[in-house]
Amino acid sequence: MKRIVISSSLILRTLCGIVLLCSFASGIALYFFKIDLLELLPKTSFCLFHLLTGLDCPFCGSTRAFLSLGQLKFMRAISFNPLALILMAVMIIYLCFKKIPLWLQHKSWAYLFALVIIMTWAIRLVK
Repeated sequence: MKRIVISSSLILRTLCGIVLLCSFASGIALYFFKIDLLELLPKTSFCLFHLLTGLDCPFCGSTRAFLSLGQLKFMRAISFNPLALILMAVMIIYLCFKKIPLWLQHKSWAYLFALVIIMTWAIRLVK
């Protein structure tokens, strides 16, 4: 019997593809059928951090932001979660190159991204 080995990069590429496909499907739904999927989402949060602490986590609002990006409503996406723009860009780069480019794998990018996450979270908590 032959074993099937699934690599973690294949799983990650598949998940990135599904997220991007769902985002852009929301744009197609809005364009062709005049359906705004954001209005159909429940108003309650499914974020475990939010449920436990009552505070928004750094990625709260990402689902709504990704749906807004799929509909090309950038300002609305930024109002939900500005980090979604960066995350979507990284996901598109990952899918195009089938890996994260070496220049983007440098530690300084990880530190910068962590700093941006912390700063964005702090600003959102103050509001």
